[in-house]
Parts: sequence; C-alpha cells; structure tokens
Amino acid sequence: MKNIRIKNRKFTDSSGNEIILHGINLAHKNSEEPLPWTEEDFDNIRNMGHNCIRFVILWENVAPAPELYSDEYLDKVEEYVRMAQSRGIQIILDMHQDLYSYKVTNQFVQGADPEWFALTDGIKFETEGEVWSDAYLTSDVVKRMNDNFWNNKPVAGMGLQDHYAQCWKKIAERFSDHPNVIGYNIMNEPNSGSLGEKMMLPVLIRAGVALFLFTGKLTGSADEIIALWLNKKSRIKIMKLFDRVPIFKWVIAGAGRQLFKAEKKYLQPFYRVVSEAIRVVDSETMIMTEPFSSEFMGNRTSLKRTDPNEAYVPHIYDITVDTGPGYSTSNGRVASIFKVHNKDAVKNNMPIIIGEWGAYTEEGIPGTEAGMVDLFEKYLMSDTYWDYSAERAAGHLWFFPAICRPIVLKAAGTLLFMKTDEKSGLFRCSWIENSDVNPDDYSLLFIPGEVDAESIDGEWTIEAVKHGYYLKVPSMGTNETRSLEIQFKR
Repeated sequence: MKNIRIKNRKFTDSSGNEIILHGINLAHKNSEEPLPWTEEDFDNIRNMGHNCIRFVILWENVAPAPELYSDEYLDKVEEYVRMAQSRGIQIILDMHQDLYSYKVTNQFVQGADPEWFALTDGIKFETEGEVWSDAYLTSDVVKRMNDNFWNNKPVAGMGLQDHYAQCWKKIAERFSDHPNVIGYNIMNEPNSGSLGEKMMLPVLIRAGVALFLFTGKLTGSADEIIALWLNKKSRIKIMKLFDRVPIFKWVIAGAGRQLFKAEKKYLQPFYRVVSEAIRVVDSETMIMTEPFSSEFMGNRTSLKRTDPNEAYVPHIYDITVDTGPGYSTSNGRVASIFKVHNKDAVKNNMPIIIGEWGAYTEEGIPGTEAGMVDLFEKYLMSDTYWDYSAERAAGHLWFFPAICRPIVLKAAGTLLFMKTDEKSGLFRCSWIENSDVNPDDYSLLFIPGEVDAESIDGEWTIEAVKHGYYLKVPSMGTNETRSLEIQFKR
C-alpha cells in the first residue's frame, strides 16, 4: 500500500489525514556519470523540513538501447528510494528531458553519440539566444526530435512513444511495491516541437501590438520580434512591458487555440498510452501529468484526467527565469499563473503539486521568493523546489527561508489555513480534526530556526533537527477546529 493517495482533490495518508507534499528536486542530468548522492544529502533534505523528493531519472539510463533495461541503474535508484523511506520522505519519479536530448544539444556531454531515441534526421544542433530554452524556438533539430516523438516514428520495430510506455512499465514493475514511491511524473516539460511555431505566431503579433502601443516602436515582422526576444537587453525591456499583468495575459493567450489542438491531438493520447502500460503492473502509484511547457506561462490546459489516481504537476516559473544572475520576478505575473494552474486542477478534480519553481541564483534579489511562499500558503499547494545542492541546503543563501519554511506537513483531518509572517516570526495555521482519525494520530508541522515553546498552546512533542523542529500535535479525536500560533526566530 502506498504511503500517499488521493481523496477529494487532496493528498492523504492511509488514515485520511491531509498531507502537504513539500520538498525538492534531486537531479543529475549527465548520463555518463554515476548518481552522486549520499546518506548525508538525504539527511540535509529532511533537516530542511522536506517530506518529498522529485527524483530525476533519464530515459537513456533506464533504457540504454531499445527494449534493453539497465538493472544496475534501477538498483541505484532503488537504493536512494530506501534512503528516503528510512527518513519518512516520499519519492516522485520524474522522467526528465530538456530540449529532448542532452547529448545532441551538448548540454552535459560534449561530442557524444545521440541517444537511440533521438531521431535527428541528420540535422545538426544550432541555436540562437542567450537562454538555453531559446533552442525550443530556434533549433531545427530540437523541433525535429520532438516532432518525430509526437508522430511516434518507429525505431527497432516499435514507435517511440510505445518504447517510452514500455520503459515506464519496467520502472513501475520495479517500484510498485515501494510504499514511498508515490508518483510517476510521466514526462518533464513536454514540448510541442514545430507546432510551437504555429502557437507563437499569434503571440508575436500581439506582442508587436503591445510594443507599439506602449513604446511607439513599430516592429515589422514576427522575425523582428523574435530577434528582440533573443537579445538580452531588448528582452529585459519586453519583460518590463509584461509587468503589466493584463497585457501579459492578453499576449500569451494568443497561443491558446493552437495549444488546445496540440494537447488533444498529441499529449492527451500519449498520457493515456503510458498510463495504461503502467496500470498493467501497478494500480496504486499516482500518475502525474504536466501540460505542454509553453503553458507554464499561464495559459489554460485542455488536458483531461486520464486516470482515477492522477495528480496535476505543472511548473511555475516567471518569464524572467534563467535570464542571468539576479533575475527578479513579477509577483503579479506569478500570481496569475498560480490562479490558472489551480483552476485547471479544480476543473479536472485533481490534486496539484508544483513540480518545479525557483531556480534562483546566488546573486538573486531577496524578496522575490516571498511572493511564492504567500501563494503556496494561499492555495495550500504542495511543491518541490528546483533544485537540490548541498550548498543550498547549508542555509546561508538568500532564498533559503522559502525552501526551509514553517509548514503543516500533515493535518489530522483537513487543513484550513496557514500563513507565515517572516518579519514578526509568527506562523499561524488551523485545521478541522476528523473524529474518525485514530486517536493516537497527530498533526505534523515543521518550524525553522528556534521555536518559542511558550507560544504553543496545548499538548505537543518536538524533534530538533539542524535547521529547526518537527512538531507533533496529538489528535483530540473530535470534529473540532484546531488553531496554532507559533513564534520562531531564524
């Protein structure tokens, strides 16, 4: 039986207690190197108050050749799964990709032969722009590899998507009996390939209109607008224009119709095929799905729930992400993206976890992370930060308070509210207890820094860890609303 399941759009444990999944991504994308983590890394993760890891796996490592699976690699992943289980940490397995192929695009391995599933049709990798993801727009081979995947081009007698589904079936066979492997994130940030050009054209036209209205600069073509976006200085000016949230929403909405068509034709059927392959061997682990990556900007999705035990795992990044050291975000833009993702989860009656957010740099601007925390608390959303490093877990970087923060990890019943005031060092929360809950059960909180024990009403027990305290509040066994106010000092 899995540690976490779904009930009424919430993550719960076997007793029906609401669980907020809060954690971090554990990612190593160089397929030529062994996975590097140790027991100490998993201690670091628990010491930050995390109960969940989105664990990155790579298709090329699981299946180094068609229908050939690496037991050695899966054994190593299983070793980490056991490390997490011993610390009460849940695992989401995330089949990760960026630009479809790490080797073709020279992201981590230089000069390597393409992966067997990277069908380039002889096109070499070339790209423009100063941000890695610009290659989705400018690289012909990135578009072609994605197109070949969505068209299910055959390799070794079977379509690429069918190979992918069988790979997931193999993974599910290995991990179906691990109670803390709670989710299969089918594909990281799926990209629509050359379909993106059709989506971008109306976006670019609207962007040109907005630029003219607010700057008086007349842009002559879509290519000219793309050139402005690929240039770092002019991109910053465009992003400033998009600080006006209504303008931003109007511009990106231009992609909506084409996105809907692409999802219905390609992404929804793909998820169905993979889910059905997984369900042959594993009926309990959650299926976790994302929209096309272009929808992370805040477009609605046409995706429907394909499995009764399915969670929605979009990412939330502002358009400024990866634009260089010290990038800042617009809280208004980010709030609009939260709102859209929450609407889509409600529409499909699915729980939601933000699979990635952050990616902050050391030279960041303190304060930009606080808006994210406010929104996680407003929507009571689960999250996994991108991404883990021992340095980020040490506690001295400016955004550490956002990833190591006060939080209700488990409510003995239904969570109603939580709110952090970092300036005054006050955390408030409330939940409705369920009389059906085992009277020996408890709510579990994590509080960073030093805790003022006298500020906590009622009975409780406490466990000290490096960066704070785990606080257990025994259930009263009645249908009552419980509220706590806790003073803390970092």
